[in-house]
Amino acid sequence: MAVRIKTNKDIKRLTEERDAALQEYSLIMSERDSVHRELEKLTDDLSQSKKQIKGLETQNKELADKFTGKQNILKPKLRYIVQAIK
Repeated sequence: MAVRIKTNKDIKRLTEERDAALQEYSLIMSERDSVHRELEKLTDDLSQSKKQIKGLETQNKELADKFTGKQNILKPKLRYIVQAIK
C-alpha cells in the first residue's frame, strides 16, 4: 500500500512536471513566433527603406543634372551681363 501511495505521488509529480514543461515549451514557441514575425516586419521595413533611398538618390541625380544644365545655360549669360556692365 505504501508503495502504491508513493507511486501515485510520483505519477502526480511527474504529470505536473510534464504539464509545466509543455506549458513552458508552448510559451517559448509563442515567443519564437513573435520574434519571427517581428524579424519579417523589420526585413520588410528595411527593404522598403532601401527602395525609398534608391528612388531619392535617382531623383537627387536628376535634379543635380538639371541644375548643372541650368548652370551651363546661365554662365555665358552672366559673363555677357558682367562684360556689358564694364
